[in-house]
Amino acid sequence: MAALTPVSAFLHSATMVKAGVYLLARMHPAMAGSDVWFYTLTSFGAVTAVFASVFALRCARPI
Repeated sequence: MAALTPVSAFLHSATMVKAGVYLLARMHPAMAGSDVWFYTLTSFGAVTAVFASVFALRCARPI
């Protein structure tokens, strides 16, 4: 990309979020009735939230 690093990172992250939301929206009608889908999605969401929280706390710089 021919942009500043923060701009490139922001654009890339926005693209990945939109791709993930699109994938979940496309998979939902086919998998909505499945318990495996529910527990898999919930588990990955919980692990991601905990990992992001721990990473944010460990990498935060004191002001």
